[in-house]
Order: sequence, then C-alpha cells, then structure tokens
Amino acid sequence: MSRSNSSLIMIFRPALVAAIIALVVGLISSPRLSTAQISNASASLNGTVTDTTGAVVPKAAVTLTNVLTGISQTLPTNDAGRYVFLDIPPGSYSLRVSKEGFATTRQSQFALVVNQTATFDFVLSIGSTTQTVNVESAGVHVENSTAELGSVIQSQEVNDLPLNGRNFTELLTLSPGVSPISSDQNSSGWPAQPIGSFTFPSVNGQTNRSNMFLLDGINNNASFTSTYAVQPILDDVQEFKVQSHNDEAQFGGVLGGIINVVTKAGTNQFHGDAWEFLRNDALDTRNFFFASRVPLKQNQFGGTIGGPVILPGHNGRDKTFFFASYEGFRNHTAAQRLYVVPTPAELNGDLSTVGSPIYNPFSTRPDPSNPGQFIRDPFPNNQIPAQFLNQGMVHYAKTLFPAPVNTGFAGFNGIDNTPSIIRQDEASLRFDGNLGGRDRLYVRYTGVSQPSSGSGGFAGLSSNVYFHSYNLAANWTHTFGGSAVLQVTFGRNSMQYNALNRFKSVSAAQLDQQVGFNSDFVSNFIFPGLTLIPQMSIPGYLGGGEFINDLHASDVYEYKADFSKVHGRHTLQMGADLATNRFQNPVVCLCSTTFCSFQTSNLETSVGGNALASFLLGLPSSSFRGNENIVDSAGWVDGFYFQDQWHPASRLTLNLGLRYDLNPAHSQRRDGVSVA
Repeated sequence: MSRSNSSLIMIFRPALVAAIIALVVGLISSPRLSTAQISNASASLNGTVTDTTGAVVPKAAVTLTNVLTGISQTLPTNDAGRYVFLDIPPGSYSLRVSKEGFATTRQSQFALVVNQTATFDFVLSIGSTTQTVNVESAGVHVENSTAELGSVIQSQEVNDLPLNGRNFTELLTLSPGVSPISSDQNSSGWPAQPIGSFTFPSVNGQTNRSNMFLLDGINNNASFTSTYAVQPILDDVQEFKVQSHNDEAQFGGVLGGIINVVTKAGTNQFHGDAWEFLRNDALDTRNFFFASRVPLKQNQFGGTIGGPVILPGHNGRDKTFFFASYEGFRNHTAAQRLYVVPTPAELNGDLSTVGSPIYNPFSTRPDPSNPGQFIRDPFPNNQIPAQFLNQGMVHYAKTLFPAPVNTGFAGFNGIDNTPSIIRQDEASLRFDGNLGGRDRLYVRYTGVSQPSSGSGGFAGLSSNVYFHSYNLAANWTHTFGGSAVLQVTFGRNSMQYNALNRFKSVSAAQLDQQVGFNSDFVSNFIFPGLTLIPQMSIPGYLGGGEFINDLHASDVYEYKADFSKVHGRHTLQMGADLATNRFQNPVVCLCSTTFCSFQTSNLETSVGGNALASFLLGLPSSSFRGNENIVDSAGWVDGFYFQDQWHPASRLTLNLGLRYDLNPAHSQRRDGVSVA
C-alpha cells in the first residue's frame, strides 16, 4: 500500500452563485459518479486501487467499517480506480478491498478525526478473494489532499489533562499558532458565564474576536463576542480541532480559527462514567488582606452513559445508539471585597481628612485679574456648611451605604462578605440511527442553566444573574443509489443572559421620592410600574445601583444542505448554509449618575476638589438612563460554495473552489424603530 505525498492547492472565491446552481443541476443528472458528501464535523477518506503493474482497478469493492458500532459502507472504485468516502463520523475504522481475481486486502484499525482528509492507496495482487493480505500499521498519516493547518485534541488528552473547572478551552493553547490573549470585551468570558479557568485565544495573529466555535458543525458562537454559547461537558467531548487555515470552499465567514467540537455517540457496547470533584476551604490559606479564610464549598459532579437503543421489540445494535451526559456545579463562597465608605462626619460635611483643598462651586465668579477666567473660594478647613449640603444625597448615602467598620487595613473602612452562590446544571442527549442502507440520522440537544447570586458592589446590594443557553442539531444523510449523497442539517443556537441588581429591604419608590429624583429618571420604564434606585458613582468610594438587563446574546437558526459526487478523478461538492444573526439587548431599566472632583476644584489651576464633596453638594458631572429595546441584526448570513478536489496524478492534488458569502449591512432597531 502506498500514499501520495504532495499536493497543489488552488482556491477561488468569486461571487458566482449562478455557476454553482448550474453545476448542481448537471451533476444530479449524471449517472457515473460514486460516493458521499462532507460535513463540517466529519472526516473524509480517499484513495486509488491499482494492481501490481500500476494499472487502475475499477469496480473493486471498498468496505469501510466502524469498529465500535459495526456499521459498514461499501463503495465500488470508479473507472479511474478511485474511491472516496465523505461525511464520515470521527472514530475508529477498518478498510477492506476485494475484487474477483485478486487477493482481498485489509487495512487494520485506524482513527479518523474531525475535518481530516485521509488517503489510503491499495495495491492488489493476483489471487483468490479468499486469500487475504493484512496491512497491520497505517504509519503516520500526512495530510496530502488539502493544505489545511490545524491540530486535533482527542479524547485521551481531553480526559487525562488536568483542567481547573473542566473547561475544554484551556486545551486550545496546545495547538500551534494559538496564543492566549485578553480582550476587554471577552476576557471575562461574558456573556458565556464559563466555569473554571478558560481562554478565548488569538489564532495565527488574528484577534480573539475573529474565531468561530462549532458544536458538531453547528454554530455555537456568542454573537459579536466570539465566545462559545454552550460549554460542552468534558466527558461528552470525543475530540475537537483548532483549524487555523483551510483551503476548502465549504468553510467561510471567519478570519481566525475554527474550533470544531465533536460530541460522543453511542456504540454497540454500553459504556459510562461518573465523577465528583470537591474543593473547600479546609486546606486553603488565609487571604493576606482578611482576618479569616474566605469560605469555599465547591462541587462538580456528573456522569455519562451510552450504548445501543434497546427497547421491547427493538435491538439497536448496529442500528441505533444513544449517548447521554449530565454535569452539575455548585459553588458557595463570599465576595470578600474591601472598599471605602463615607464616614458619618464626612456625610455631615466634615472633609477635613481630605488632603486636597475643596472649593465652593457656589462662589464661582469672574476673575477681575484674568478676563475670561473664573475663581472660587475654598471651604475653610474643608468643612462644608450644612446649608450647602444636598439633603437628598445625604439621605441616599445614609440609607444605602453600610456603616464604616474597622477592617484592620489602612485606607479601607468597609468589607463586603455577601454570600456568592453559583448553581449550574448541564445535560446533553444524542441519538444516532442507521435507517437502512441509504439513510443516517442524528439528533442532539445540549443545554445549560446557571442561576447565580452575589454582591452588587457592597453589602446590601444584591446581584442576580440567570444564564441559559442551548444548542440543537439535527442531521439527515441520504444516499441516492450509492452514487450521490445529500446531507441536510438544522441547527439552533440560543444564549440568554438576564441580570438584576436590587437593594435588599429598601423601597425604591419611597427612597426616590425622599431623595427627590425625577420620576422620568428613575421610573416610566418599558416594564410598567418599575422604579429603580439609580447608581451613584463616586470615584474612590463604593458604588452601585439597581438595573435590569435582558440580553439574548445568540439567536441563531441555521439551515444547511450539502451534495457530493465523485466522477473519475474529481470529488465534487456543493452546498449552502443559511443562518440568522441576531443580538437582542434591551438595556432596560438602567439609570446612573457620576460625580467627579472637577465640580469642587480650582477652575484656574484644575487642582483640588473631591468627588465625595461634589456628591454631597448634589453636583453630578454626568447622568445616564437606558430604557430601549435594542435589536442588533445582520439579517441572514448566507454562504454558497462549489468545490472540486481533482487528482490529475497520483502525486498531485488540486483543490478548486468557488464561494460566495452574503452578509447584509448591520442594522439596529430601537423600540421597533430602525436607526442604522
């Protein structure tokens, strides 16, 4: 057996959709072509069968068998001695080649991984089909049919390498060209709510917001942030590939890397596992800034089971399979945050401990010595007289801000010990079916729910987040008489992030009335009857306020169809991918006010001033109110492609492709009105 070891790659991507349609019509009517098709979460296998003289052997039977499920597929070689298997689920396989007048040749077990294009050429010797030549080792495979760049992280690495929080993205950095990077907009993983350590990296120098996450070939991206929408359960991952460059026209829509995760499917044997990871504060050291250890109780547990579907009257071995998994995560800890809170003396106007002078903004007047300039008088000893204090702001602070305490650390007089609780539950269920010799079907649902509660910034202000996302995939593959294959796929990707900050045991309507906030600022939101306590931002001091955020970060429906045939030395593929692209973010119910030192500073020298003094005087530098239902949408993101993988000679491969990606101009609607 031999392999070719060189390839010439050519890619063309002009907008020639009409040519693709014409080719589809022509190929469907052609009777001579002989095999399958390709999927974004599959592998392919090709090769040439010759005799000992080098002459091609047509109509040899090539049988590919999945050693774990027992499912086999047989294809004849065409007039050029070529065979091609496409849309092969990643797994362990064996090959057998037979032809009357030749000895049967078998290739022992080998692995096919996601997005791999493997080549196995066979040389048949004269003999009887009852004679068998066994090839025991496949050697190291060289990707010689494509010029793609990427690496596969398989099940052993996924399961064996230690991962804090069991997050698979930590393994991405094992791939060449992948660099950890922190971008302000997704360094925290928002809005994906990842568990444990994670990374959303740069691939081959592109920004880390230029990547695409796929789950079984289905869009698993958080729109606009390039995080994943659903974090797959680690024991549910068969393998994944970081694809940093691909010359195939079927891939498009991304400048960075494609992270393609393949989930496990059931086999003919029942298999399962269970796990429990426990962490607590028993062996933790004390944080240097706190008198006692931060409380911690964390459990991560779950299990998987898979096998054939066995029901009364139905034995699913070699036919139908299932794989189910569940993981739970519980984390109980405390905020343990230090901050500065105004003292009672400061709230009464005594800012004598402030090092810089504080000026009276109400004494502002033109400077007679400097036309065009203005001067102010400083408050003696930084004492603000009671008549200048804004009693509404004082009441706000005395009602909401916690009392100062002795923290034992200079510069801090407040500590937040609010309990922080995270509960996550994730489940996945997959069914695979071999419906006769011509139809294959799989359906998978993966969903995660994560409510969490904690501090909104200081004691008394609670933060509650409800996160829910799911990824749904359904795929049907049909073979037309063994000569052509059609694959139809549906995918659904949804990620919801709901956040609510509220003060405990404080009536927003009553406090707002006492403080004197305008009702058009703190109420009259999209939600009828809702009133909020606004956030007061005072640099150098604690801050926080109430808000509601209802974010639909991914709202994707995906429809895909792919068609493939082999004709002589040509492997022809074509298809379309139609997907919605919506990001719905009602910035509902948010109001905030910021104070700065400028309002109480020396206008001529820009020195002095204090943000707390500006707050006590009721002189904000800016205010913000959000009350809009915002929908960012690019409508449909559509892609069409045609590809020809041509083998004009045994040591030469040309990949020719046309691709057209249609991404309409970004649009935005605010409260139902289009603004962009």
